[in-house]
Amino acid sequence: MPEVVKKANTSTTPKKAVQKVPEVLLKKRKLYADLKARRLRAQVQAVKDKKYKRLLIFKRAEKYASEYRKKERDLIRLKRSA
Repeated sequence: MPEVVKKANTSTTPKKAVQKVPEVLLKKRKLYADLKARRLRAQVQAVKDKKYKRLLIFKRAEKYASEYRKKERDLIRLKRSA
């Protein structure tokens, strides 16, 4: 016995209507999306800048510590030789 497959008639099935949105709201949405993207980029850049600044501070402190360690060693060496 042949199987009969019924196809849905596309002309009688109800289609979902696309809601019409005022142009003002579309512009507002686009503006807010742009602002959000800009804020996100600024936030990412701020994190990068902060990380770089902390690295510089750390290196400066390391240099300072090594300089004073060297001076201390020189002072001890000079006292021994005197």
